[in-house]
Order: sequence, then C-alpha cells, then structure tokens
Amino acid sequence: MAADPPKSPPPAPRRSSGGRIFKVVLTILLLSGALVALAWYTWGLRKRHEKTSGDLGKTVAAQKECSTKLDAEKRHSGDLDKLLAACTTEANSVKTSGAASEKVNAALSENLKASRAELDELRKQRAEADKRLAAFTALTEKFRKMIDAGNVQVVVRDGRMVMKLPAGILFDSGSAELSKPGQMALMEVAVILKGFTDRHFMIAGHTDNVPPAKGAKYASNWALSTLRAVTVTEFLIGAGMKPESLVAAGYGEFDPVSKSNKQENRRIEIVLLPNIEELPQMPDPATTKPATPDKPDKPEK
Repeated sequence: MAADPPKSPPPAPRRSSGGRIFKVVLTILLLSGALVALAWYTWGLRKRHEKTSGDLGKTVAAQKECSTKLDAEKRHSGDLDKLLAACTTEANSVKTSGAASEKVNAALSENLKASRAELDELRKQRAEADKRLAAFTALTEKFRKMIDAGNVQVVVRDGRMVMKLPAGILFDSGSAELSKPGQMALMEVAVILKGFTDRHFMIAGHTDNVPPAKGAKYASNWALSTLRAVTVTEFLIGAGMKPESLVAAGYGEFDPVSKSNKQENRRIEIVLLPNIEELPQMPDPATTKPATPDKPDKPEK
C-alpha cells in the first residue's frame, strides 16, 4: 500500500504592520530611556568627579598649607630648642659665676677678718709700744740727775730698756765687792726703782775679754760677771726692792757693746723686763694645724 505523501505545514499567520511599528516605537522608547539613564548616570559621575576633583584640590591645598605650617613649626621648635640651650648655658654660666662669686666673697670675708685681726693686733702693739715709750720716758726722767752726773746711762738696746752703770764706779778691778761710791750710786738707783712696783728687772754683769790672771780669786769672767750681778741684786733687795721683781745673770765677755773700748764693756746693766701683756701674742697650739708636707713628685715613666 503506497504511503501517504507528507503534509505541508500550515502557513504562518501574517503579522500586521501595526504590530511592527509598536515594537519599533517600544524599542526606541527603551533605547531613549536607556540613553537618558546613561546620560543621567554619566552626568552624575561627572558631577561626583568634579566634586571629588574639587575636594582633592582642597585636600592638596590643605596638605600644602599643613606642610608649610608644619615646616614653620619645626623651624620655630628648632629656634625654641636653640633658645632653650642658650638659656640653659646662660643659667649654668650664671650658676658657675654665682659659685665663684660666693668663693670670692668668702675669701674677701676671710681676708677682711684677717685684716681686722691684724689691725687690732697692730693697734695693740702700738698701744704697748706707747706704754713702753712712756715707761722709758718716765724712767729716764727719774734718772735724769744720775744721767747728768755720768753715773748711769739709759738706752734702748736690742728692743730692751737698759740702765747701764760702769763697773769702775761699782767695783774695783777684778773684785765682786761693792765700793763705797758704788753703794751710794746703787742706793740712789734702788730708791728710784722701788717706785716701779709693777715692773721686773734683770741685773746683768758684763766683763771685758781679758781672762783673769792665773791664781786670781775668780777663775773665769763668767764667775766674775755672775758674782757681781748677784752682789748688786742682793744690795738692791737690802735697799727695799722686792726679791721676786729681780733676776741676776752673768754674761762674761760675750755681750760686748764696743769692739775697742774694753772699759765700756765692763759694766752692770739693769734691764727693764717686759710684762707678759707686752709680749707678742703666741698662737694657740691647740688651734694651730701643722703644715702638711708636700708629697714628692712621682718620677715620670
């Protein structure tokens, strides 16, 4: 049985021209909307870009301004650091200068104290010198009569006030016994010296440099000068002077006053001794520190 021939498909329905136009219009509208949306989006992006560019410019300007201010602050800070360092140096210098000034002031104060002490000591020495001068003047006036008669000399020798009586008036040659003229002279001396109740006297015997002859009563000039001093001292005590105010000493020939005149060297001296307050003030051993010896330098290697 023969097969049936294939059937042809039914013909497609024909679209109308109105439908096509609608599609075209719709497509156009959609494209227009898309273009409008794209344009709006692009305009927004442009605005945001412009805003971002403006903000970026402001930010860059602000950053430059901040950098400029920061540099200025750094320079100002550096200036402040320099000023602080200068002030610190000046303060240290002032502190050092102040310490040095304090040392100088302390040294000046010590020097002033020392100067005042020295001035006080000089005034004291001057007062004591005036007292010794007054005593010398008074003693000289008391012995004026004997001085004018040539029986006594009042001199200052080696800083001491000395009444010098020639041995020829008091003693015979080589003798330690008072002669009659010698006793009369010493009595006059004792009357005057008794008026100086606050003074002490040393009776000193002196001879020339001629040694005693062999077999003489006195073996040496030491013995002769000392015995003469003792004889005069005992006579003055017997004439009323206080024993505690007198001292006897013999010098022999070892304290001459002349190199050529032996007769002038043969003498009895009555030395006015200084009172304790007239002597120079000695330092207190308890407050005087011994000098520290310098350490020897070490030899160089």
